Amino acid sequence: VPEGISSLRLILIGAEAVTREKRKVAGASENGVSITVEALRGCYHDKDMKLPRGHLIIAMNSGIHHYGSWSYTLTCILRSPLQLPLVVTAWELTEAVVVRQILFDHGGRLIDGFDLQLNPFSSLLPKETVENHVTACFDNLYLVAVKGTPAKKMVDL
Repeated sequence: VPEGISSLRLILIGAEAVTREKRKVAGASENGVSITVEALRGCYHDKDMKLPRGHLIIAMNSGIHHYGSWSYTLTCILRSPLQLPLVVTAWELTEAVVVRQILFDHGGRLIDGFDLQLNPFSSLLPKETVENHVTACFDNLYLVAVKGTPAKKMVDL
C-alpha cells in the first residue's frame, strides 16, 4: 500500500463471486492501514451506479475475448466521465494482444508506460489448462493499462 494511505477498500465483482459481509483483513491495521474486502456477485455494469467512487479497476484473467457480456461493461468503464484506469491481465501473449485491441475498440487509450507488458506480479506457477489445448500458462502473465475516452456530449441541432 502506498505511503500516506490509511485505508483500502477492495470490491471484488464477478459472476461466481462468493458474497459475504464486508470483512476487515486481519493484521493489516498493525501497519496503520485498514483493509476491507467485499465481494459482489454479478457484472460490473450492473453494479456500477451503486458503487462508491474508486481509483482503479483491475480485471484479472477476465476472458474479455471470450465473453460477450464484457462489451457493455467495457463501454461503461471506458466511456465513463470518471476516467478510471483499467488494468487487464491475460494468460498468454496472443490472448493479451486480442484483449488490447478489444480495449482500443471500446475507446481505451494507453496509459503512458503501461502498454502490453509482462506483469511483474504474475504467478510463477505454471498451470495446465484445457482451454489452451493443455498447454502450460501462467496466471496474469501479461498486463495492459488503459483509460477511457469520455462519451461526447449530445449537441442540440
